[in-house]
Amino acid sequence: MKNSLLLIGALLLLLITILVSLTMGRFEISLYDLLLFFGADLLTLGTQPENSSMISTIIYDIRLPRIIAACLVGAALAVSGSAFQAMFVNPLVSPGILGVLAGSSFGAALGIALSDSWMMVQLSAFIFWFCGCFCGCWRSGYLSGIWRHAHVGSWGCYLKRPF
Repeated sequence: MKNSLLLIGALLLLLITILVSLTMGRFEISLYDLLLFFGADLLTLGTQPENSSMISTIIYDIRLPRIIAACLVGAALAVSGSAFQAMFVNPLVSPGILGVLAGSSFGAALGIALSDSWMMVQLSAFIFWFCGCFCGCWRSGYLSGIWRHAHVGSWGCYLKRPF
């Protein structure tokens, strides 16, 4: 019961934040106009506000895609953090402590240095991230993670030097 109330409260807070975010921006839209627009556009209730085409463009083309992207990125970060904590059985785990952050950033820097393709940069960052995770599972412990972070970070510094 307590968890369901907490979930309902979190979803209600997310909905309120989304509604407030839809009203804020360079061209402010009042909450009344927003509710009137959604009522007329989605539920076919009432009449459209006088500047409904501008509100439609602002909401559907600019603000709503950004808000949805922000929600999805936040959810992905939450899931990846939970997976990281479950994988290492440690609630205080961090990519910086385990050396995974340095591995993926070195992979991205290596991909940038060796290729002009963004796909190669992503692939290189993923491969070195995977290597960092594998080393973290194989040889666990904070000291080995801090050593990996420093060691791979020094590779990144070496890579940044001019040729």
